[in-house]
This record gives sequence, C-alpha cells and structure tokens, in this order.
Amino acid sequence: MSPQVAVYKEDERQHKMRNERFNTLISLLSTALFCTTISMTFAAESVLQRMEQDFQAIIKLVRPSVVEIIATQTVHFPNRQSVPEGLQVDNRQPVYHYKNIGSGIIINTAGYIVTTGGVIDKANTIEVKFADGKLHQAKLRGFDAMTDIAVLEVERHRPFQTAIGNAAEIGAGSWVVTIGSSYGQSPTFSFGIVSGLEILPSRPFYEAIKINTSVTPGNTGGAVVNTSGEIIGLIAATLAESYPSSHPELIQQSIARPSFPENGILMGREISFAIPIQTVQTIAEQLIEHGKVPRGRLGVWVESDIDGARVTEVFENSPAQKAGILPQDVIFEFNGIPVHTFLELKKLVGTLAPKTAVTIKIRRDGKHLQRNVVLAEMK
Repeated sequence: MSPQVAVYKEDERQHKMRNERFNTLISLLSTALFCTTISMTFAAESVLQRMEQDFQAIIKLVRPSVVEIIATQTVHFPNRQSVPEGLQVDNRQPVYHYKNIGSGIIINTAGYIVTTGGVIDKANTIEVKFADGKLHQAKLRGFDAMTDIAVLEVERHRPFQTAIGNAAEIGAGSWVVTIGSSYGQSPTFSFGIVSGLEILPSRPFYEAIKINTSVTPGNTGGAVVNTSGEIIGLIAATLAESYPSSHPELIQQSIARPSFPENGILMGREISFAIPIQTVQTIAEQLIEHGKVPRGRLGVWVESDIDGARVTEVFENSPAQKAGILPQDVIFEFNGIPVHTFLELKKLVGTLAPKTAVTIKIRRDGKHLQRNVVLAEMK
C-alpha cells in the first residue's frame, strides 16, 4: 500500500470517528432536551394543580360566610283588567310576586349580613339561605343610599364569619376570587385581577375596587376575596358599556346591566366594582347602631377646576355661607388634605359626622385664604 493511500485511509477513519462522536453528542443532547421538556411539563401541571388546590381551599374557607338573599316584592292590582298582558298572577286575587336573587356577606360574629340596596329594593319580605341550605327570615336593619350598603338582621345561633382582610393592600395586579349566588342551586365562583381603584360619580364616598372578572346578576352583594382567603370587598355594581350592533356610535353607560335593544344584537363590555370591606364595616356599624349614617354637609355646589373645586353656588344659611365662602372661590384644601376635584371634596365632606369643625383653604382673586367651618347634617 502506498503512503498516500495509507494517509487517506487514516484521515477517513478519523473523520468517521468524529462523525460518530458528533452523532452521539446530538443524541445525548436530544435526550436531555426531551427529558427537560417532560420535566417542565409535569412541573407546569404541578403548579396548576397547586393553584387549583389553593382556590378550592379559599372557596371552602369563605363559602359559609356568603349567603343567598331572596327579596320578594308583592304587587297588588286593583282588578284583573289592570294586570299587564302575559303576566301570571295568583288565581284567587290579582297579585304578582317578584323575586330578586342576590348575595350577602356575614359581616360580624353577631350574624349581621351586608348586601347592596339593589338586592333588597322594594322588597316586602326578605329571606336568607345559608351555605347549609337552611332558609331564614330577615329584616332590614338599615340602608345607606349614599353607598348603597344595606344591613340585614337574621336570628341564627351559629353565625359564620371569614377573616377580614385589609382592602388598602389590594392594588393593580392583585389576584382575587369572587363568590356569590346564582340562579340555581350552586353558587358562582370566578377569578380575576384588580385593575385599580376608581371613584364612581354616583358613589363618591369610597374608592371602588375595579375588577376584571365576570359577575353574574346574582353575585351582587357577594364577596371579593384575596389570595389569603380574606374578604376584602363587597361586589357592588357592574359598569356596562353597551350599544346595538347596527349603531356602534351609540354608547350608553350605566351602573346596571343593559337590556337588549328591540332590534339588533347587544354588544359591549362590563367592568365590575366592589366596595372596600373597611368601608362596608364602618357603614354597617353605624347602620346597626343608629339605623342611618349621619353625614356632614358644607352647603355648596361645586365643579372641578384646575387643582381644586370651584364653588358655583352657596346655599343660604349653610355652614359655607356662615364661614364666608363665596361663589367662584376655589377650594384646594380640606382639613389639611389637598383637593383636586369636586368628587374628592364630596367624599371628604361626606365621610365626616355633622358638627365636625374643619378648616378649608380657598383661592380667591389670586390670594390664599382660610375659613373655619362647622359642618351641618346632610338631609
């Protein structure tokens, strides 16, 4: 064999060995990658399973504190001719019973239940169904129209109560679980994320918790729960932006669920809001003790201005008039707290009791002035 041929055979053998080592390495890497993928898959499933178990534990913990409320309104008609067409009434007399299903939360160890005014509005009789299925009669202890919070009293020997969390610790990105009633035997549970806090124009006395989650009609009055299994809010309302599909330029907003239009399909989106549980507790305590919530009154009409609330009207004999506040004054500080909008001012005044002495700083003709005011009672 010539030297040239021997060298060629040796190069071919080394090349073959390198290819075999390369193929072996590729095989080992592929096996490792496959095993890693399988491990990651099982790990992901394990995480989901743990999350599922955590949610189930939260629901099991909170469920006994959430009740179903059946509010019945009885409508009497003078005669059968006055009964609306298609409405079924009792055979003996023209009477119609309208039942509204909602939710409530046992708020304290005494067994008082909080819900929203919309759940028990115009009800003649109110019943509460507990998690064990037992039904009890309830009576209205008090209602605050400014926050739409109602307190019910039920005689029950075994009140349940879940731990109350701190709503102030909830912020954008927080995970929450909602628990409420539904039209049927089973309650409704949903999972969502907090978008932030908002002051609703119709409810300016608290910062509502804005939740990106589905809330069914029966959930109103139900509980918003943090990941520690603590109640941090009361489901209050759904802001609906709706419009008929044939007229997308028509947009209506309301704190209610929209009704279907006569023609076309209803389209839009919904955002749910909850009342912070600390606000609920404060209002409930006053309703239980006094039957109402005494609120302070300044006696002005205001509108938002640049860095403050501009006074547009001052009522006669009001605390504001007695303190020398005039139309066109801009209120920029209330009792040491900066005021940026009229909603902020309304909230600050309404959360104080009547006869509370406060200091108000105003801007008038470029000058900063201070006025001492004693609040009256809101009627």
